[in-house]
Amino acid sequence: RDGLDLIKINNEETKIVFTNYGARIVSWKYDDNNIVLGNVVEADEFYRENPFKFGATVGRYGGRIGNGQFQLNDTTYQLEQNDGAH
Repeated sequence: RDGLDLIKINNEETKIVFTNYGARIVSWKYDDNNIVLGNVVEADEFYRENPFKFGATVGRYGGRIGNGQFQLNDTTYQLEQNDGAH
């Protein structure tokens, strides 16, 4: 599967399945009720190729924004930074 893995976490009430690709939520059940986020499908390729990043919880810049700031529409935003250099 080209390094695309499913990570399953569950307890008595909740079952969540993530991918290691963007920490995407593939499925989420609470008390056997489906909680639908975006489009729920089984195909691995959908997660690699879709332009909408359904279910992604971690963006492409997670932890990688220089000096914790960025500019958008002529406004500079300062983000909270982690301790230490990365």
